[in-house]
Amino acid sequence: MARGRSFNRHPKIFYEEPCMKKSILTILVLSLWAFNSSIGFSSEEVATLSAEQALQFLKDGNQHFVAGAMKYPNQTPERRVLTTQDGQHPLATLISCSDSRVPLELIFDRGIGDLFVVRVAGNVAGDSEIGSAEYGVEHLHTPLLVVLGHTKCGAVTAAATHAEASGKIEELVEKISPAVEKVEKENPELKG
Repeated sequence: MARGRSFNRHPKIFYEEPCMKKSILTILVLSLWAFNSSIGFSSEEVATLSAEQALQFLKDGNQHFVAGAMKYPNQTPERRVLTTQDGQHPLATLISCSDSRVPLELIFDRGIGDLFVVRVAGNVAGDSEIGSAEYGVEHLHTPLLVVLGHTKCGAVTAAATHAEASGKIEELVEKISPAVEKVEKENPELKG
């Protein structure tokens, strides 16, 4: 691991349920560092706000999405030039499902350079995904690490229904199965 900040440094855990029109998302947020500004983020600004304030940016953006009142920040040609010249200073590293119905920049009403996103079906984080998240946290100094799930996930549904899978999908589903088994054991009344 590169020198710098550690994932285990004073983590705070938040459980949140931001809204989507047809999905309920569950967010597990580990607070790591803070950031500032709804227009663009400099490395100096990244260190000025609490993790709770950074989380509030995501919540506010999600409310814009739900209300159909998106502001589409940081999506201008000037923003593209700024992030190319000055680098990226995202407010959060997000590990999310690769489901096309959960576009993170849209559901959190963010723009270019705002989110460092790692997407993988079922949020199954292997070495590559974890390494990517570590890059966001340690090298980009993101204030938050967000692991985001969603309803009607195909990979989770396959594991929960014990569906037959083939190829590498089978390996992915097998990694989700222990969590499904635990939930089934603890909640025998749940189905599907």
